[in-house]
Amino acid sequence: MNRYYYLVAQLPYLQFGAPAPLESEELITEARKWITDGEFQLLRHIDFKDTEIYGTEPAPVRQYKEFEKNLREELVAWREAREEGIEHKPVLFNVGLLKEGTPLDREENLLRLRWDFIEELETGRHFDYAVLVLYALKLQILEKLDEFDSELGMEKFKHYTEVSL
Repeated sequence: MNRYYYLVAQLPYLQFGAPAPLESEELITEARKWITDGEFQLLRHIDFKDTEIYGTEPAPVRQYKEFEKNLREELVAWREAREEGIEHKPVLFNVGLLKEGTPLDREENLLRLRWDFIEELETGRHFDYAVLVLYALKLQILEKLDEFDSELGMEKFKHYTEVSL
């Protein structure tokens, strides 16, 4: 456990909506110096969208993946109910999360929901491997948010909708 103190203590603070202070690859490169091969393999392949649970993962990671799986199932059920004209009240989120704002706002709301769940998992944990992996998940969420750049989006839109004569 002692090997995590320095690594976790040197990581920059992550704040939802703020630019990612480092890239996932930088985290993985630095972590490689401090963690075992097995831990490195898990950290290297962790993905906040992944729902596949393996027995070797720390409990908070398994809990997050279960949450992600349940969230996706709730979203599918809500969308199907909406198409059929029936009301469905999800357990994991307020329906207003998906009804209000632009599609970008809704995506950000879902990312915030994931972020908040990860923060709950961090409660009471400080300098262990699970904190490092949860940090990596939060970092991936920030990187996803960073992709929502309106200028870059407009460039891609123009590129894909450009007609060549």
